[in-house]
Amino acid sequence: MSQRVRILALPESAKERRASVSRVGLALGVSLSEAARLVDALPVALPKRMEAETAGVLMDALSAAGATVELVNVPPGRVIPCTSHPNLEAGFQCENCSEMLCEVCRGMANAASVCAGCRAKRSRSKRFYRIRVAVLLAVLGFVCLYAWADIRSRQARTTWERPVSVAVVLLEMGRVSPQVVSEFKARAGALEDQLANERRRHRPGGSRPFSLSVFGPVSIAMRPPEPKSNELTALARHAFDEWSYLRDVHGRMNGFDAAGYDSRIYVVIKPARGGAQFVEGRSQQGGRIGVVDVDLNSEMVDFAWCVVAHELMHTLGASDKYSSSGQALVPQGLAEPDKRPRFPQSHVEIMARNRPLGSGRETQPEKLTELRVNRYTATEIGWLSAR
Repeated sequence: MSQRVRILALPESAKERRASVSRVGLALGVSLSEAARLVDALPVALPKRMEAETAGVLMDALSAAGATVELVNVPPGRVIPCTSHPNLEAGFQCENCSEMLCEVCRGMANAASVCAGCRAKRSRSKRFYRIRVAVLLAVLGFVCLYAWADIRSRQARTTWERPVSVAVVLLEMGRVSPQVVSEFKARAGALEDQLANERRRHRPGGSRPFSLSVFGPVSIAMRPPEPKSNELTALARHAFDEWSYLRDVHGRMNGFDAAGYDSRIYVVIKPARGGAQFVEGRSQQGGRIGVVDVDLNSEMVDFAWCVVAHELMHTLGASDKYSSSGQALVPQGLAEPDKRPRFPQSHVEIMARNRPLGSGRETQPEKLTELRVNRYTATEIGWLSAR
């Protein structure tokens, strides 16, 4: 009958323990490190069947080194070899891949029932997980830092310690008269003057509040993308589409540096073809980008600039002051909210669409000199302190 040597205890002396481990390694044909891990989990039966004489020799050698051992009879039967150590008898299966393993494998796995291959996969998985987490944390930190810097930069615009720099970029869909384009560009200074006058009404002195620079026109085949909904995924998709679209536009503008401007308004100009002319805008509330669409002719130049001014104020935090039907709110949407009688108003509040003439009657502005910034909008953009 075959026998196995069972180690119950090792000697306390380090030298004698090393001698015992060495004899176990030689007997099993494994390395010293594998033998040491095996005998760490005492008591342990060595995973190798031996003839009585061979087992007795090993037992005597271990006993002479100070180990406490005993012989265990093993009934005859089929021996299943270990996948990793073919000379040793398997005693369990890997819990992942079902490979047959011996007690030496269990010792090397720190008593876990997994093979070396699965253990390595686990280790790699943990390592990759840590790397992924580290990368994600680094990206998150960068995003938070960028967001913090961007918010600080946006907030700095409305301290009015310097003029807000604005890029007005003309995007041409269809051939617009060069003369009309020149007329539009020439009116940028008039809007600067009008807004400077309005700032002085609320806060006398100081520098001009805005510095407008007009670029283009850049020929385009399609207008800037619009968000399809207010859902987070749709907004994220829109942000990417808009970035990709504007990157292409900027690449055709001979070194235009978008980051060098506090706000950017993109004006999509199309040739006016008679009949009612179209002007519409949208922008990021408190953001940096606004878009205006206009059927441009000479009669529409100042009105288009009024819409540009409206979208520019949105980027600085001003809110719309008209109802869902498009009529000016009272009193927030009135250029002269304290006027008595209130109607007709002689000017247009910059965040309202039109100039109210009476109950339910309004007219659109024709000249930039009609624009006013009332106390409500002035408070929102930092020209007045909140009461």
